[in-house]
Amino acid sequence: MLLVPSLILVFGFDWSVNGAMAFAIALAALTYIPILRISRSLYLHAMMRYDKSLENSANSASNYDKTIF
Repeated sequence: MLLVPSLILVFGFDWSVNGAMAFAIALAALTYIPILRISRSLYLHAMMRYDKSLENSANSASNYDKTIF
């Protein structure tokens, strides 16, 4: 995610390596939380099973207790 923009800045726009690394660090700092949330959401959608029969049960947290694997 960070290598390609850095290489484009260095070789395509003649930035210094230090400038490109500063840009990469700033980009990583700005995108850390959104990428963390997206990856967590993708993991939960891929690995957790929703049981519709437990939808109205007293313990609603039990809907997410069963994993696929």
